[in-house]
Amino acid sequence: MKSIYLKAACLAAIMGSPWIACSQQYYFVIGAFATKENASEFKGYLPTQSMDTSYTLTEKESLLQLYVLKTADQEDAIKKTLQLKKEMDSLGGEGASKEAAPSTVNGQWSELNVAGAGDLTQGSTAGSGSAIEKMANAGAAPVKARGKFFKFTIETPEGKAVEGKVHHVDMAHRRELAAYNADTSVDLLRPGNNTKPMEVVVGMFGYKEIQKYIDYSDPSTLDNHAYVDAQGTWIIPYVLEPVEKGDVSVMYNVSFYKDAVVMREQSKADLEHLVTMMRNNPYYEITIHAHCNGKNKREIIGLGVNKNYFDVTGSTTFHASAKQLTTLRAEAIRAYLVDQGIDGSRAQIFSWGGSDMLVKDDSQESNLNDRIEIEITRD
Repeated sequence: MKSIYLKAACLAAIMGSPWIACSQQYYFVIGAFATKENASEFKGYLPTQSMDTSYTLTEKESLLQLYVLKTADQEDAIKKTLQLKKEMDSLGGEGASKEAAPSTVNGQWSELNVAGAGDLTQGSTAGSGSAIEKMANAGAAPVKARGKFFKFTIETPEGKAVEGKVHHVDMAHRRELAAYNADTSVDLLRPGNNTKPMEVVVGMFGYKEIQKYIDYSDPSTLDNHAYVDAQGTWIIPYVLEPVEKGDVSVMYNVSFYKDAVVMREQSKADLEHLVTMMRNNPYYEITIHAHCNGKNKREIIGLGVNKNYFDVTGSTTFHASAKQLTTLRAEAIRAYLVDQGIDGSRAQIFSWGGSDMLVKDDSQESNLNDRIEIEITRD
């Protein structure tokens, strides 16, 4: 089962979906989950006092769709949605690690709302032509696109397909507009009245970030590797390139609990990738750069005597600066490497505190400021 993590930016993107009236009911779809347990777990992060939440199982693909805000009053739906957004934003990193489906379910959010309002508001199982069935089949391009079909592929230099996401970003405002699964057809509408090229980025730890500008009208004008396949889908290929001396790679999946040195379980994937990279390249030396959100002093959750990297049980709390927090986080990454047999002298640390934040510390995407970057200083 592939784990996909709901980011604050993804929630903001979903919030922008148009409201659709159907059967005098209004609702807002939050996501799709691989198991009932995952849906229930995320449901626990929703404000309990304000939402009507439910999920429906499709037998075809075993996806559960979680939705909220079942109401016959459009104004009430909008009001409660804005309140939900405010409350979810206030969770920050706490609400960002739950497993969820892609924020746009392959670009089909609007179509799901139109097709399935009657079924979902009644809480029934999916039937022919229902929203859930459409979601289960979203990976295959329908006959007619509402916009234009794109498929983004990611490969290693050897031509091996890699699972991952591509990110449609607005670099001017430093925000993510949408994210799409690789090797999956997505029906994209033209981005508003904006004629500027779409900026689509692939960032995977251990590889250089690839940034492409895509002309929606004709992607091949800016990317001579783009082509149209037999189904009429524009294929946009990304070929990964390993990092080398001087490169800095973000550990995208490494996530800490709020103001903590303890990492979330999802961090293991990138940490194991780092261990493998250091083992396979015995001459590599690195600097671990640690950043955090905000420059203020705070209560910090430390590893404790048990040094459990992924569990707050047995942890300690103390008052310290943002600089000290990032120092401890960088030291935790290095200690993990040492525990896996990597010589600690090959890993230096640099703690930035909150001096190099990507976004404002009180913005909706402030969790992006809490990050670990690995710089290759010798190869």
